[in-house]
Amino acid sequence: MEGIGKYLFWLGLLLAVVAAFLPDMTWIGMVLVILGLLMGIMRWGKSGDHGFILASLGLAASYAALTAIPAVGGYITAIMGGLWMMVGAALLVAVVKMLWDWGNM
Repeated sequence: MEGIGKYLFWLGLLLAVVAAFLPDMTWIGMVLVILGLLMGIMRWGKSGDHGFILASLGLAASYAALTAIPAVGGYITAIMGGLWMMVGAALLVAVVKMLWDWGNM
């Protein structure tokens, strides 16, 4: 399953780049969310959720900071926005897992 998650991530990254240059393809956002949910579900039994949540917060912070780059800032933030759709969905699953684990202590 770990290999599948890696391929889903790379597919999502590719789709995020495509969506940045073709903004009329709005269906890509839904595909990124579905990929993120699948990636999060595949991580359900694994440890390291705290690091994943911290990395997700770093991604969100850098997303806001990169808009200041002239000429390419729009494309970079569009790519990061697509990536954030995917990571945000996986983050939702990780948070639900943490709450589930806390409830079952």
